[in-house]
Amino acid sequence: MHKTTLEQWALLEKVIELGSFAKAAEETHRSQSSVSYNLALLQERLGVALLHPSGRRAVLTPAGELLLSQVKPLLQAFSYVETRAATLHNGARTRLDLVVDSIFPRERLFAILRQFQQRHPQTQVRLTEVLENMKDEQEARSEADVMVLTRRQDITGRGEWLMNIDFVAVAHRDHPLARLSGPLDDSALASWPLVRIADRSDDPQTGRDAWTF
Repeated sequence: MHKTTLEQWALLEKVIELGSFAKAAEETHRSQSSVSYNLALLQERLGVALLHPSGRRAVLTPAGELLLSQVKPLLQAFSYVETRAATLHNGARTRLDLVVDSIFPRERLFAILRQFQQRHPQTQVRLTEVLENMKDEQEARSEADVMVLTRRQDITGRGEWLMNIDFVAVAHRDHPLARLSGPLDDSALASWPLVRIADRSDDPQTGRDAWTF
């Protein structure tokens, strides 16, 4: 049997956080005598003084600082477990598999993830970044809950449009394409080499009808 309990350590942490036994008692819905008794029992069982008075405040002794710093991760982990259990009880998701195309703007993606974590702190997000038409995209899609992907074909009924992403075509200043006066189109690009990122498992026909930048 352990000599001390997480409840006693949590009370100690609360006393230090709030600065007094009275405030800790009010915060934890206990009587002040109950808080005092539990902390006295904690110190007695450890055989170490954890607190000493400083004016109207109770402050940690050097030993108290050391021991509480070692216990804090356990308190946080225990709190996480209880919150996670409540999440499960309420039927909320504990994990979300998100697949995102690599061209999606990182700044916007991370801002969305931050907002999601603030609203759903107990839901783990597993983010997989993929390239379009790559083998890893096909594998990731089979397990994904949410996908943010580029699609050049109709996806009616299978998703919704989020945004357009503009690409800039770049060529050397002496390249013949740089001398064209009008906008680039498929006919202007068709006679020039196409550099395409592709997986070996891709159908070689896939890239023939579309330019990939």
